[in-house]
Amino acid sequence: MKKSMAGQGVAGALLLAGLMMSTGVMAASGDPVQGGSGTVNLSIPVVTTSCSISVPDTSFTFKEVSKNSADPVWTELDRQKFDILFKNCSMDTLSVSSQAATQATGVPNGDTGAFDSSSDPDQAFYFRVMLPKEVTGLKGGGIVYVNGDKYFNLKGINPLIITPSSDDYTLSNNILLLSSGKSRTNIASTVNGSFTYQVTYN
Repeated sequence: MKKSMAGQGVAGALLLAGLMMSTGVMAASGDPVQGGSGTVNLSIPVVTTSCSISVPDTSFTFKEVSKNSADPVWTELDRQKFDILFKNCSMDTLSVSSQAATQATGVPNGDTGAFDSSSDPDQAFYFRVMLPKEVTGLKGGGIVYVNGDKYFNLKGINPLIITPSSDDYTLSNNILLLSSGKSRTNIASTVNGSFTYQVTYN
């Protein structure tokens, strides 16, 4: 019996020593794991883009209108396609603003231009520049109506923000000729007007 008790004592001592050694090699919280740290390097290739803008047509003649007609206000009389071409601009975010030489009086939205007072003193005609409905990714640009029509702001504010989706991108707009509903008695034989556009880096 004494031998057995002695043997158990030795075995217990060995087990305790093993546990102590095992405890000694256990990692403490926060100790690094082999291969568990490193450095991640970041770089940004910077290039100077060669973005350029062109407008194929900058002079438009609407169809003939009658001096004797009395179309209701906002009647569309004609439209002309107005394209802006973006070349090598897919990496750039651009701002496109426009401003009518003559603002339409009594139209608060800012999306409506009028013609020169020398040829249309009573503002019998208005015009708007309508953005394409189907294009996505356009921000700003003017006024949006409940039917989804969107127009350039013609006061030179609230520019259109665009990042062209390709390096050969065309923004196809329409210039709308509209009746104001006012008298055409004093219009000249040719009515003239204009607006300016400006494209800048945003």
